[in-house]
Amino acid sequence: MKPTDSWTAVDKAWIAGVLDGYGHVSGKRLVVPARSVLKVLMLHLGRRGHTDELRIEKGVEAALASYRRPDTPIPGGPRASAAWLAAVLDTHGSISIQRRPKQVYVPIVQVAATREALVRRVCAEASAGTVLRVAPNRWRWRIAARTAHAFLERVGPYVLEKKHQVAVLQRLREARALPREEQARARAACYEALRRT
Repeated sequence: MKPTDSWTAVDKAWIAGVLDGYGHVSGKRLVVPARSVLKVLMLHLGRRGHTDELRIEKGVEAALASYRRPDTPIPGGPRASAAWLAAVLDTHGSISIQRRPKQVYVPIVQVAATREALVRRVCAEASAGTVLRVAPNRWRWRIAARTAHAFLERVGPYVLEKKHQVAVLQRLREARALPREEQARARAACYEALRRT
């Protein structure tokens, strides 16, 4: 695994996003309860193997401190911000297509969490969407249509766990260039591809 002093701003932002979504630092271990998310994190850090915890260097908390302040923008510029958003999308997000009448298919991207500060930070970093309280202790950020396409274009290169869904929405967007009859088939195929995941 890369030592913390060699982490780029993008590395730090992505790891901080995973921690904000699911994990915590305990001593010299990074504890991530969701096995699939841990797998993605290990992949990102170039680590292989099966484990419930990932051993990390001592300085990780200090290395990530400025990335984990919910009241400030993600440091490191647009790429680091996109990496943080991608990590939160991987851990707490969903990508779907809503089918409406007359063969209209609308892409939807959302992040839901019990921590309001996390969801509001996603909204601020994305500079788009709305935050709604959907249950007494549950918040949701949501974007749709062209805003969703633009967002995924920005964060797509940093998404690991949901690469398939990002690719499907890219195909949905590209379907606009097809002849009308082919458009309908391509959009329906994209809708079915996401329904099965």
